[in-house]
Amino acid sequence: MGYSKMEVVEIQMVIGIDVSKDKLDIYIQGTGEHRVIVNHPRQIGEWLTQMTQQYQGLKLVFEPTGRYEKKLILLALKHRVTCYGVHPNKIHNFKKCLGNSAKTDKIDAIIIAKYALDFPEQLKLIDDSYIEHMELRELSARRRQLKADIHRIVCQMKHDISSAEVRKSYARMKKVLLVELKTIEATMTACIHADKEKQHKVELLQSIKGVGVVTSQMMVTEVPELGQLDKRKICKLIGVAPLNCESGKKAGGRHIDAGRRDVRNVIYMAALVAIRHNEHMRRIYQQLRARGKLAKVAIVAIMRRLVCTMNAMIRDDKKWTNSNSLAAQKA
Repeated sequence: MGYSKMEVVEIQMVIGIDVSKDKLDIYIQGTGEHRVIVNHPRQIGEWLTQMTQQYQGLKLVFEPTGRYEKKLILLALKHRVTCYGVHPNKIHNFKKCLGNSAKTDKIDAIIIAKYALDFPEQLKLIDDSYIEHMELRELSARRRQLKADIHRIVCQMKHDISSAEVRKSYARMKKVLLVELKTIEATMTACIHADKEKQHKVELLQSIKGVGVVTSQMMVTEVPELGQLDKRKICKLIGVAPLNCESGKKAGGRHIDAGRRDVRNVIYMAALVAIRHNEHMRRIYQQLRARGKLAKVAIVAIMRRLVCTMNAMIRDDKKWTNSNSLAAQKA
């Protein structure tokens, strides 16, 4: 159904969109209208043009899939339409709270729109910086994939393989993947060097003993909020904030969960290196162990210390010092 020409209505129109590979299920909260369009630039562009001609204050809300929403985002930004992303887990839990167990794309679009109205503070604004970070995020994701593939092949090569041809096949594949990894890393480094601000942030982070190229690039690429949030929020965002586990008389130990897993994995490796080579971090780790803390608990504490320190360094535009690390815990 098309839209007839009429006077632009100046109201905020919340639109929930369930994104899939081939189509977009759209629910317009203000009118209750549901429609389906093909996930193609032409159809999306035509729909956005019609909506912007009829309404002002459009707010598109969807669950980022990491791939299929890109055409929608690029065209929405081109049409100056506000876009918001919401984590799929939040929509899933919200749907359960509503007691809705049915699963269709239309229902999902309706739930997304309702969530946007009820919890606007939980939405993540997607602006022009999304385009700037798009290539780096894709390169970063590809680097992780290649490293995982290489690790899997290395593990397989350790098995007792009788066939000489299979062993050669593994060796050839490993060689190819290593070349691809080197190419991706070179491209990623070149992209960061081309952006003076990102390069400066990378250099700041690498001043910490234990934080290398991969960790610093991952933080700059995957955590653009670094330096903009306080220490509690940034730790919770990444998933290194301790969460209580208590109920009635039960007082379970605190644990970490959720957050950005890939970033947390890199921070974990950086913490292990820092414990061995960063005198300040090693001393803190040893103090925690002397107080009876488990090794993993002490490592997580170092991870949290690293995240807080990096956040403070980017915020204050200062390189690593022991005093920076101490100040980061008080900020």
